[in-house]
Amino acid sequence: DISLDHFDIPGVEFVREGKKNNKFWQLITLGRIARKRKLPLLCMSNFSPLFRKDYVVLHDVTYLDKEGRNDRFWAWIYRVLIGFRFHRHRLIFTVSEFSRSRILYHYPKVKKEQVVVVGNGGDHWRDVGVKKPDMEHLDAYYLAVGSTSANKNFGYIIRLAERNPDKQFLVVGRIDGPWRERSEGVPNMTFTGYLQNEELKYLYLHTKGMIQPSFYEGFGLPALEALNCGCRILALADIPTFREVYAPVANFFDPYDEEHLVDLDALRPASEEAAEKILSTYNWENVAATIYTHVEEKK
Repeated sequence: DISLDHFDIPGVEFVREGKKNNKFWQLITLGRIARKRKLPLLCMSNFSPLFRKDYVVLHDVTYLDKEGRNDRFWAWIYRVLIGFRFHRHRLIFTVSEFSRSRILYHYPKVKKEQVVVVGNGGDHWRDVGVKKPDMEHLDAYYLAVGSTSANKNFGYIIRLAERNPDKQFLVVGRIDGPWRERSEGVPNMTFTGYLQNEELKYLYLHTKGMIQPSFYEGFGLPALEALNCGCRILALADIPTFREVYAPVANFFDPYDEEHLVDLDALRPASEEAAEKILSTYNWENVAATIYTHVEEKK
């Protein structure tokens, strides 16, 4: 339940309608509200009302590609809910050319001109304060951010820690039971759980290197967050999305090669020029301008 009291944006009206914020509200109630107010809808997080197809942001199709799929039941739910009359949207916005190609592959009824790449943003992190977390091993550590979903390749971080016992590794995010038990046997790896943004920014800013070994991503926001927070050493899996977005600033490695893991001592920082090029391309102003332009063209 999010309070609207602290939102004050010139020209933007915030309205609360409905009693609950859940999937039913998003799939049914929101469409009724739009019809009553005679307004088009822009849905920013994959789902849109079942009977109202205006504009939607679909970040990826992990639920359809085997490299990203984690749970068959929820993959089926997502396939049904997102796929229902999906081609009827006026426009489908997505975050990368890779995601666009996969959307068009899995939804052949969607026309190429319906899917628009708008990128992503992380520049709001520049306004976040910095707070040192109350934990050990903050003098020299490597950082990973994400869940233990199959596509995140969490096991790679465990193997990396096991083979580098002289180095410390911090993992921020949700961790599932089996993986928690597996990681407890690795003394130089610390699972932090969820942190405040101010604490995570501190970790981004002071890490020896940010590691993202994913098998599959639609964009890979943690790397962009890290860049916005001042981190300049990125070790990323060599997958199409990361090549598309982060090629000028990343150290790439093969996430499938369990024998030859990334050489942490060989990581090189990105130049400020390369980092600024990424940051000037992927920011919220550009995202908003692209969405606004295409929605205006559809009027």
